[in-house]
Amino acid sequence: MPKVIGICGSERLKGNTEAFIQGALDTISDYGIETELITLADKKIIRGCTGCNWCRSNRAECVIKDDFMPIWHKMHEADGIILGSPVYWGSATAKMKAVIERAGVVSEGREVDNIDGPVKDLGWPEEEKPPGLLYRKVGGAIATTRRTGANATLAELLMWFIINNFIVVGSSYWTIGVGAKRIPKKEQNEKSGSKHTTNMYETDIEGNWTIRHFGENFAWAVEKLHT
Repeated sequence: MPKVIGICGSERLKGNTEAFIQGALDTISDYGIETELITLADKKIIRGCTGCNWCRSNRAECVIKDDFMPIWHKMHEADGIILGSPVYWGSATAKMKAVIERAGVVSEGREVDNIDGPVKDLGWPEEEKPPGLLYRKVGGAIATTRRTGANATLAELLMWFIINNFIVVGSSYWTIGVGAKRIPKKEQNEKSGSKHTTNMYETDIEGNWTIRHFGENFAWAVEKLHT
């Protein structure tokens, strides 16, 4: 059975970005595809790439010992990957950027079937660059924003897929969630004890449609490439 993972870059558990990613995964699972949501909010430490190139001269493994490598193994094993991030100062979150820059370096330019032992090519190949360890997986991105900046964040995530040899999936519009309002602290405190909190995925009707169409396209692409 093919598998799709969604990686949520938000620092808030059960937030808007998580709801949008889960909406896409729910649609994908309707097609008999296994799904898993991975949240970064509960990961304590994910450092950015230091550019040491240790992984390129040894094996497909990062020398930094933190919460990254278990996520990378899930990325490598999956048939499809969805990245989702809220807009933090016009960009994806720091943890999301750390994950994708390190995943890119560990995966880039390697033989697809050579990750268990030392990499054959120690460094960049002299002639033709191998396709990498994420070769022809299905990829797609989601960005959420209170007001603006989502297109830039979405483009940032999509560019990562393009440079890592993914088959990129779109939808009937930009895969963006818009419209959460600022809630006064007093109102937040009053609602904190409630069992149900309205999120952007429930209030952004067009965004909801767009994500469902995205999930349908994603499932279709995974099925076509998996058969």
